[in-house]
Amino acid sequence: MKSIYDLKIATKLLVSFSAVLILTAFLGVFSIIQLAKVNQTAADMEVNWMPSIQVLLEIKSTMQRIRTLEYANILFTDPANASKAQKLLDDSLVSFKKSNEQYVKLISEPEEKRIYGEFNKNWEKYIVEHDKIFQLLCDADSFSFNLK
Repeated sequence: MKSIYDLKIATKLLVSFSAVLILTAFLGVFSIIQLAKVNQTAADMEVNWMPSIQVLLEIKSTMQRIRTLEYANILFTDPANASKAQKLLDDSLVSFKKSNEQYVKLISEPEEKRIYGEFNKNWEKYIVEHDKIFQLLCDADSFSFNLK
C-alpha cells in the first residue's frame, strides 16, 4: 500500500487513466457483441416470425369466416341466398388453402412442425365432417324439392 503512496502523481494518473481506458474498451467490445445478438434476433423476427404470425392471423380469420358461412348456409332457406353463401364458402376454402400453403413454407421450428401436423390432421377430419354435413343438406334440399 505504501508503494502506491510513494509513486509520482504522473504515474498514478497514467495507471488510473489506463485502467479506465481498458475498462471502457472492454465495455465497448462487450456492448458490440451483445448488440449483434439483439440485431440477429430482431432480423429473425422480421424475416421469420412476423410473416408467420401474419399468415396465421389470416388462417384464423378465414377459418372463422368458413364457420360463419357454414352456419349461414344451413340457415338459409332461399336457394339464391344459399348459393351465394356456398360460393363465398368455396372462395374462403380456397383462400384457406393458399394461406395454409404459405404458412408451411414459413415453418422453422420443430415444435411448430409438430403443432402444425396436429392441426392439419384435425383440419382434414373437420373437412370430412364438413363434406358429410353439406352432402346431407343437399340430399335434404333435393328431398324437400321432390315433395313439392
